[in-house]
Amino acid sequence: MNRSIFAGIAAALLMATLTACSEDDTARESDSDPSTETDTGDDTGDEDGAEVVPANELDAVGYALSSVLQNTDGYTVEGNTLVLTFSEGSVANLGEAHCITANSVATGNTVLLRYPDGEIDCTTVE
Repeated sequence: MNRSIFAGIAAALLMATLTACSEDDTARESDSDPSTETDTGDDTGDEDGAEVVPANELDAVGYALSSVLQNTDGYTVEGNTLVLTFSEGSVANLGEAHCITANSVATGNTVLLRYPDGEIDCTTVE
């Protein structure tokens, strides 16, 4: 499949996920200040089961990517860097494809992908 077609499809899926997150009227905010927390991407809701709305744009991208990409253990946001951690897979087998997907929605930010065998900086993938 052509790389640009793959990126376009991935971007459309992720944008649909981001739009759904931002338009959810049933979502409730946490009692604590979300700007001081680091989201691991592991939580899909609060204690009552309501979906948690991401605190900022990069957090929303992390949430969307961790929902779409398989074997994602979670994510963290460190300044302008999004770090996704995977329990399975490898840089050689999945890194480039995952970076293409991540780069299509995380424009202007750095995305690092950590696999059991190492990590890849997505700014090096076009």
